[in-house]
Amino acid sequence: MFDVYDTAIRCGVNAEKGSLSSEILVVNAGDELSAGVWSSPSNQITHGGPGMFYLAKAPDGVDLRTWDGNGDWFKIGELGWNTNTKAGWLADVEPHSMNVTIPKTTPPGKYLLRIEHLFLRTEIKETNFFVSCAQLDIKGNGGGTPSPTVKFPGAYDDFDEGIWAPLWTQGYWLKGYIPPGPPVWTG
Repeated sequence: MFDVYDTAIRCGVNAEKGSLSSEILVVNAGDELSAGVWSSPSNQITHGGPGMFYLAKAPDGVDLRTWDGNGDWFKIGELGWNTNTKAGWLADVEPHSMNVTIPKTTPPGKYLLRIEHLFLRTEIKETNFFVSCAQLDIKGNGGGTPSPTVKFPGAYDDFDEGIWAPLWTQGYWLKGYIPPGPPVWTG
């Protein structure tokens, strides 16, 4: 997908239809999760680019399996450019996966985990967004107040330099690259 203003930016195309057959993964705050490791090479992360992870808590009384994600999202992880390795992008390393740790003070409840990987381009509206969501039931003591929160759509703009790479061809922007969206909430 290419449109940061489309509701599909939340969880991907057709995700708003929900799926009653989808499983809800029970995890503990503090657990590490991995995204992008599948048995088929055609489903792996195989190109360079940044990765981000967000959480949004489902409203009370709403079935997580049918919730469209229209809520408050907070970033819990990001993988940008690593100038210390030959791999470059932190998300572009074997085994083609991205990992994130659920902050230990995340309030318990039902959440959507938004997983995003970008294939950056130098032209506006050409960056490809690979977005998917997982359904989580997060257990733990809580105590934290996730912030800042953003909405999808609304968190990104076509002119954000984390999405549109105007200096890519000169190679300068990689050293100072900052992924789009708010800062990471660590709990």
